[in-house]
Amino acid sequence: LEQNGTKLFIKIFEMSSKIRSVFHFADNLIDLNDLKDNKSLRDHSTRFMRAVEFAVQNMDNLTYVKRVFTNLGRMHIRFHNFKAGYFGVFQGAMMVQWKKEIGDDLTSQAKDGWRKLFDIVISHLAHGYTLAVEEQKKVLAEVEQNKNKMSPKLPLRRIDFTKTSPNVPTLNTDTARTSQSPNELPSPPKDTTKRSNSPNGPPCP
Repeated sequence: LEQNGTKLFIKIFEMSSKIRSVFHFADNLIDLNDLKDNKSLRDHSTRFMRAVEFAVQNMDNLTYVKRVFTNLGRMHIRFHNFKAGYFGVFQGAMMVQWKKEIGDDLTSQAKDGWRKLFDIVISHLAHGYTLAVEEQKKVLAEVEQNKNKMSPKLPLRRIDFTKTSPNVPTLNTDTARTSQSPNELPSPPKDTTKRSNSPNGPPCP
């Protein structure tokens, strides 16, 4: 699986340079053969091949297979610059690589069987991805709508600070002066309460 998966993805990158930009380890590479020992590509391609193997083993339960690959398609929303049309390149590369690996043993009947399987896999991957894109657009639109509701854009109003508002009293700085020096603190009030001779007794009335 690991070796065939790597060969498959190198074939995909050969068929479409745009898909290479989706994968950071393949973008801007001059020689794609340098990817043969790339761990990131090896891990990703192995997961893809295991998914195809899962589809082969569960052909008697297509409803389950379709649901699984729809969910896998949704996960591709995390890939930057990915497009649903790229899945078609995957399907074409898979048929080319299968024919190359199987050779003369790939009869016309077997070829039709693989093509039907790839149709199911790729179409539901694309369907899941499209659903995720539409859901993302809907969420972003709701966030933007709520943002506009919470922060309404009010018209700017020119304020003349030379005029005094009629509702705000003014302070006459000429008459509102205290006799106290600004550096003097007010004296505390005198305690005129009579106290008993006993240090612990209540104050006398």
